[in-house]
Amino acid sequence: MALLLEDILQEFVLQGFYEGLGIDLFYDKMPDQPDRCLVVYEYAGLPEVPYEQAVHRSVQIVCRNTSTTLVKADIERVHTFIFNSLDEAGRIDFNGRFTQSTIRQTPFKIDEDDRTRVLFGFNIGVTTCRDTIDPQYGANIVTSFEQPIEVSYEGELAWATVFYIDASRLVPDAQYRIVYSYVPSNDFSAITESFTVSSEWFERQSYAILLPEWGQVLRVIVNPVINM
Repeated sequence: MALLLEDILQEFVLQGFYEGLGIDLFYDKMPDQPDRCLVVYEYAGLPEVPYEQAVHRSVQIVCRNTSTTLVKADIERVHTFIFNSLDEAGRIDFNGRFTQSTIRQTPFKIDEDDRTRVLFGFNIGVTTCRDTIDPQYGANIVTSFEQPIEVSYEGELAWATVFYIDASRLVPDAQYRIVYSYVPSNDFSAITESFTVSSEWFERQSYAILLPEWGQVLRVIVNPVINM
């Protein structure tokens, strides 16, 4: 958890929609390249309430691509993911960051630039915590993860998913929450589990999480526990 816009973009990376921040995902400004990209912008939200820890923010999500057909597929994928991820209370976690969010409309055409690239977008309202002062502190340090492989653990069959971290971003003497979500092979509902470890637990750059059964891993998040 760091900057809200970064957390939203990182979630889209975890879902496999785009490659990464600074590659085809950006915030606050749309670059000239690449043709296919997604940008998030923040604009005025609701007034802050002195006795509330939460803030109410407004975010616009914009996709660009070389044709209407392609960009509508991009924006609908993102819109559908957010819509289907919201629970009854409007909760959705972006990169492990708790939010209560609302989708303000269906995707709409915003513009077509001088190179005939088409822009579509939609707006969301996001209630969440304030951004941390240091954008590195609280950020997800997982760089990638793999789908489970069959292993033998203490004489029993198990499934292990390997994940990799950026050890240079570890905060000394911090507690870390590890969150992972997967969909079992015999179900359609995602299961999310978490546990907490100290920074001393991380001695390598790759680690494994044991699953009781095979499942499609959706995300692995490792970030410092922040006392707010």
